[in-house]
Amino acid sequence: AKGVIVPSRWGEGVMARAFPNLPMARVGLAVAEPRNVVRAAERGRLGILPDEVVLMHLGFLTPEKGLEQILTGVAAAKKMGVPVRLLLAGEGRGLEDVREAAAAVGIEGSVRATGWVEPESFPAIPAAADRGVVLRTPSAGETSAAAVRFLAAGTPVAVSGLRQFLEWPEEAAPRITPGASAPAELARLLADAQAGGKAWELRRSAARAAYEESHRPADVANAIVRFLEDL
Repeated sequence: AKGVIVPSRWGEGVMARAFPNLPMARVGLAVAEPRNVVRAAERGRLGILPDEVVLMHLGFLTPEKGLEQILTGVAAAKKMGVPVRLLLAGEGRGLEDVREAAAAVGIEGSVRATGWVEPESFPAIPAAADRGVVLRTPSAGETSAAAVRFLAAGTPVAVSGLRQFLEWPEEAAPRITPGASAPAELARLLADAQAGGKAWELRRSAARAAYEESHRPADVANAIVRFLEDL
């Protein structure tokens, strides 16, 4: 290779140690800009009640993506009195497994899947959530398109507190510690979302700012072109 592009400072450090003389550029992951997003309209379209606190996961929810921790965290939040709903946005492969796991912790009525979402509608859906969640482990230095989609819609997203996921501002992407404490931490974040107020609005602004700083497609494309020109 004549050069390499990485999505994070963590990845940049790994590659620099392995290939110290290889030209390198750090470029954010591009995610499409949601157009004309109206949060209330998205919630209404999805049948979300005004007082519901929606935790949203994009795509398939599997054990590798924190199935047990997420469901247990939702159950804990419900015991705290938070009117939470887990909304799975996307196709439902493995949905029966999710429902069985939800029943095991007593929250089967609080889990819902949208099914297939048309591509033109998908970018705006994260705006309906009070909190996104992405608990997979970024083992190869990759970033998460799902997390960036939440940021683009101005929705704070809880992420695993690992490696490059720590590079997003905490206000926009609060960290969940991997391990036994993860469900309790997620439950507290859902209670925080229910409380709302100025702090919650600041989190939404921080999420959008994190997207605008590093993930706009035009900015990413221009950065790649400049790197290729330098090469």
